[in-house]
Amino acid sequence: MPESGAVASVERLPVGTRRGILLSDSPMMRAGLRFLLPTREVQAVAELEHHRGLLERVRATAAQLVLAAPACGGHDELFATLDALPSDCGAIVLLAVPAFRIQANAVTTRFDVLCLPLNAKREEVHAGIQTVLRRDGPSLTVDEICSGVGGTLTAREQEVLRELAQGKANRQIAEGLWLSESTIKSHLHRIYRKLGVCTRSEAVALYIGQAGAA
Repeated sequence: MPESGAVASVERLPVGTRRGILLSDSPMMRAGLRFLLPTREVQAVAELEHHRGLLERVRATAAQLVLAAPACGGHDELFATLDALPSDCGAIVLLAVPAFRIQANAVTTRFDVLCLPLNAKREEVHAGIQTVLRRDGPSLTVDEICSGVGGTLTAREQEVLRELAQGKANRQIAEGLWLSESTIKSHLHRIYRKLGVCTRSEAVALYIGQAGAA
């Protein structure tokens, strides 16, 4: 594999193989990105530590994909650079943040990038790659990409979340839904995990944001 900043020989790539650039300020992250690539479909032709110079490297290698994993979290300058990529080059950012969906929603409303959680499974990343590489085909939402078994809220979990958004305590939610407080706690634990949040306030903020956009 090419070292950071190096360019692989694109002439040797098999027919149909797409060119990708790995971007991360962490060598460990870049190693993880290499593992996530579907090697039969995408070959890494460069690895970069910083987004400065990314546009020039994309043009020089005719890259069609940028797979990024900022170790310290994303920021506007990075997302703006990815948003400015040529139209035939897609971008995926793996974010390691407690409230992933909240940041992902905020990012994708402003920039043309696909955000996935850093703990996404390999097949989920591959689905995301197919989405950005085949922009003329049906696109997938983050929910569809990351939905695995039980990845969406059940009807009961949605009820609990609605009650939570009204500012009710666990005991009040339990009484209103004729459930025990321990059951409500279990529901909340699953809700937090599925939404990618860690606290009640983050879950409520995400719920309110989605309801307002509906």
